[in-house]
Amino acid sequence: MSVIPDRDDRVLIRRAVLFIALVVALIAMQRFQDFIVPTVIGAFLALILTPVVSRLEGVGVPRGLAAAGVVLAVLMTIGSVIYAALPTYEDYVERLPEIVRDVERKIAPIKERVEDAGLIDADAPSANDAGSMKGAAPDVLPVPEGTLTELVREAPGLLGKFLYVVFLTFFAIFDRRRLMRGALATQSRFADRAWLYRVIRRMRTDVARYLLMVTAINTCLGIATGLCFWAVGMPNPVLWGAGMALMNFIPYLGAGFMNMATFAVAFIHYPTLFLALVPVAILLMLNLLEGQLITPMVVGTNVIDGVLAVFLAVAFGAWLWGPAGAVLATPALIVGQTILRSRVEERR
Repeated sequence: MSVIPDRDDRVLIRRAVLFIALVVALIAMQRFQDFIVPTVIGAFLALILTPVVSRLEGVGVPRGLAAAGVVLAVLMTIGSVIYAALPTYEDYVERLPEIVRDVERKIAPIKERVEDAGLIDADAPSANDAGSMKGAAPDVLPVPEGTLTELVREAPGLLGKFLYVVFLTFFAIFDRRRLMRGALATQSRFADRAWLYRVIRRMRTDVARYLLMVTAINTCLGIATGLCFWAVGMPNPVLWGAGMALMNFIPYLGAGFMNMATFAVAFIHYPTLFLALVPVAILLMLNLLEGQLITPMVVGTNVIDGVLAVFLAVAFGAWLWGPAGAVLATPALIVGQTILRSRVEERR
């Protein structure tokens, strides 16, 4: 004799199955992140670039040529920024001993004050004393051989992921109409197909427009950062501008990291603490201007509901996939909230 569970039991079973599915999904996302992360990056890039390709198609450019041209333009821009931002290995090797000496010279007064306060033993042998007992320190401090070996070992995998993202972005843009028809074919009821169509259209318009605007704002912020740092004499201003443009995709945490890194480099580069605080003050001013005035005015304040949701999404993404997850957290949150809003609007 079979027993039919009542309504409360069915609800409990459904919640238990949903919890188990969520745990399995989290484990799968961590286990297969080498495939999932490039796939998500390619999907979001296609979402960002689709409006641009649609505009080109609207003026008569063939679909394949428009998609290939936009993807190629993005690749050339990224490559140019990387080429201009990254210092050469020879420069790094030549300046490393000078950087070490500057750090030791500027830390010496702090160390003396700590010794005078009795917090550390002044008679304890330091790293410099140990080095002098073993012999003179070398003039050049090369990068450890293990680091170069690891980079060479991981280069094919990184290149493969990069090419995968490029081709996935191109094919997702080129074949977006067929993908739309395939997604709608998964729903049997007309009402479900209509809802899914509205959600996808909303994601392709509102969410893509938001991501494109944020990308443009972060690019302008990176250019402004590079110009300001060049004006105050910070080393590698192009690198700082590119870093600021990228890190600003991570709300709150990205700006905080950039401020700490700016102070660390400025402390080494400038002769006094006051001058070292000038780039930090400039960066704080640019962050406040962008976060409190430009982004709310251009994008709006109703795109993402709640500051806490953004912070938790970034923290969860960083825990799940590291830096890539922190960058993808905000776009993923926007997509999720778009789906929830569409569902709520349908029930009203």
